[in-house]
Amino acid sequence: MRRDVTFGELAQLARSYAQVNPLIQSVDQAVEELFQSASRQKRGHIRSFIRLLDLADIRHVQVLSRNVGQQLLKKLESDEGQPKLLADMLARIPARGEEEEQAILKAYLDHREVKAKPAVKPSGKTTFRIQAPSGAAKCTASDGRLELRMGRDFSAMSREKLEQAVSDFLAALED
Repeated sequence: MRRDVTFGELAQLARSYAQVNPLIQSVDQAVEELFQSASRQKRGHIRSFIRLLDLADIRHVQVLSRNVGQQLLKKLESDEGQPKLLADMLARIPARGEEEEQAILKAYLDHREVKAKPAVKPSGKTTFRIQAPSGAAKCTASDGRLELRMGRDFSAMSREKLEQAVSDFLAALED
């Protein structure tokens, strides 16, 4: 099993297992059987994602974070008209990729309208390494994406510091 399996993927697994195994009476029972060694909190998150998947046609759950999933579920369950609103937004772009679906979900959470992006030709990818005081960084750039990898735990840094650094970086690119 991969290390980075998301709660959405675990929820899909439990739903599928409940459907194909005649001994399983409910999805909750499937969660209990499949994830016995998981903490109660983790099983609760998986159940939340099952409810989310029951309410919305989310196709790319492998990139859906726990926090975004929880926010979506909370909003969808806040009003009975919310699931239809999200379904309508998702239906506007039926052949959506991961990034488009993420944009739709973000727009739904932010109360914005999303239009389909025009088809873009795939562009090349550039990869290079930069030596920084804290170690080497591998940089990969492609259309709409920039990735930095290095042996450093960026999650240990304060959010404000990271936001300022990214803001300064993006401002430098505009010059």
